[in-house]
Amino acid sequence: MELTREQVMKIALRAGEILIASGAEVVRTEGTIHRILVSRGYDMVQAFVTPTVIMLTSDGKDSMSFMRNIKVRGSDLYRIALVNDFSRYFVGHEVSFEEATARLDEISVASSYHPMVMAAGGAVGSSAFLLLIGGTPGDLIPCFLTAFLSVLLLFYIPSNAPVLMYLVVGFLIGVMGHVLPWIGLGHDANRIIIGAMLPFLPGVPFTNGVRDF
Repeated sequence: MELTREQVMKIALRAGEILIASGAEVVRTEGTIHRILVSRGYDMVQAFVTPTVIMLTSDGKDSMSFMRNIKVRGSDLYRIALVNDFSRYFVGHEVSFEEATARLDEISVASSYHPMVMAAGGAVGSSAFLLLIGGTPGDLIPCFLTAFLSVLLLFYIPSNAPVLMYLVVGFLIGVMGHVLPWIGLGHDANRIIIGAMLPFLPGVPFTNGVRDF
């Protein structure tokens, strides 16, 4: 069954939403939306994409518009890769509206790594960064523990409450950064805290901002 213009626009909008929410740059998102629309002959649909809003508007007599606010954003290259794979499959195959939306819903909650693995990766990166900013080997263990628990905590705080999420994480980093040296684990509380904050720096948005500029 051939997809209607409204259905194709909704599919493109959903794919774009997942990309932006996963940290994709605006140019990549616009390209994916355009690829999906053109594959079904709707090349007159205009897409306006920002890190917080996506708008699709079709030209012509029976014009229609769709808009989606992106309230929660993060960094998930695995989901970006899945959406890219989906868009290429969509272009080359006949896909029903129900099948496409179901696949995109699966992608929106997909995760490539277990939270423990992601926390360990963030802790290793924080420990390496600690050495770069002049930390000593004796500060590696407390920095690793602080970063590990902080990243792990993110998975148990509702993602729709970003202020609460970073408030709790910041409090935990500050407390552990001072308590651990006080009990004999580590020496420099300042560098432990700075190192443990590395996983929470907005590296992907910063990089995307430079690219989009």
